[in-house]
Amino acid sequence: MNDQNALLEQLRDVAIPEVSGGIPWGWVALALICILLFFIVRQFKAAAKRRHNLMQWHREAQAELASIRDDAVIQTSNELLVRCSELARKVMLVAEPRENVAALHGDAWLVKLDEVCVKPVFTQGMGRLLI
Repeated sequence: MNDQNALLEQLRDVAIPEVSGGIPWGWVALALICILLFFIVRQFKAAAKRRHNLMQWHREAQAELASIRDDAVIQTSNELLVRCSELARKVMLVAEPRENVAALHGDAWLVKLDEVCVKPVFTQGMGRLLI
């Protein structure tokens, strides 16, 4: 029994750490980082969606141009030129303000197209066929 009492005397109470009354700054920092990451990801997704929507006209124009190329064998030259002219007008209405483009026709239209292309392809070249 003596050995048993000696062993029992060596036992100590479990030490319970004191709870701090202060603010747990580590958890606050972690929460702020999570909130910040949430908003960054959200903004990135919104920007990607805006970029996708802005480039929708480009994809549609490319699809229309591919359709014109595919139909080049079937349609007459006049029909193809009309479709090309319509496509050019649609693209210009996206690229430029409507009031600068919508009323243009004839040589003024070709000059505007040359401004975009930087070369006189429309006023002095094959682009005259669009009139």
